[in-house]
Amino acid sequence: MVARGARSRAAAHEAFLIRNPQIQVPTTMPNVTVNYQVEVTASTLNIRSEPSTAQGDKTKVGSVIRGTRLDVEREQQGSDHTAPTGTTTWGRIANGQFKGRWFALRWTEKINAHPATPQPPVGTWSVQCIADHTGERGSAFIDNQIARLRGMGYPNAYIHTGNGWCRARVPAGTEKQAQELFPILRDKGFRDAFPVQ
Repeated sequence: MVARGARSRAAAHEAFLIRNPQIQVPTTMPNVTVNYQVEVTASTLNIRSEPSTAQGDKTKVGSVIRGTRLDVEREQQGSDHTAPTGTTTWGRIANGQFKGRWFALRWTEKINAHPATPQPPVGTWSVQCIADHTGERGSAFIDNQIARLRGMGYPNAYIHTGNGWCRARVPAGTEKQAQELFPILRDKGFRDAFPVQ
């Protein structure tokens, strides 16, 4: 039997955590295996190396834009300082450029219960097509380039951000595949295209 004093202390501690969402809340929710696809509803969605915002930008590995579809293989509860309770459910990406990375599911909408097809190439290489400084003009410009690439038959083209730049990239898979893809993209008008890992 739990003493009344212990219950009141636990309730007070829970209330403190809710009022202070920057405090990382321990979770007992297990890492759950799932299999479905979501579409991003936020204008930009951060992709992270772990299911948490506790480390701030240290865990950010890139971002994707509204309309991007992601296949989810696992779910896990984790800290999120932007959520009202300080926690949220995170999804782990099943394939593509950000395979094994995490994003907050609350900024997406479930599309179906099965992964999308065709899948992007498996591997860590991509082709950077064009880059511009971040900011309103730069972000809008890269958004247009992503739309252009998707319209040309590269549906998994994505935005990569960092060091003050927005970059339009296309997943390529292996280094060999990236070496084969970048001259094709140059011929299609992306004169600055080059392979990156």
